[in-house]
Amino acid sequence: MVLLFHDDHIHFVTSSYRLIGEAVLNIVPCDAQTYFYKVILTATDAEGLSSIYEKIMKPNCVILSVSSGSYELSIAPNPNQ
Repeated sequence: MVLLFHDDHIHFVTSSYRLIGEAVLNIVPCDAQTYFYKVILTATDAEGLSSIYEKIMKPNCVILSVSSGSYELSIAPNPNQ
């Protein structure tokens, strides 16, 4: 099962009951809100014993900042063609 956590609520993304499954995780915005995916895998053997594995995936939001100021660009030698 795949869930998208968004601030104070949860969106169901997908689930699969097959031996092999696939899920596409959409891009989430990098803004003031909280987003992350949780993938939950439950494996059950022939005798009914099961185990659960959970993985949380958070977006990698890197904030770049540029300081204001004056910048100079010079090209040498002058004149250029």
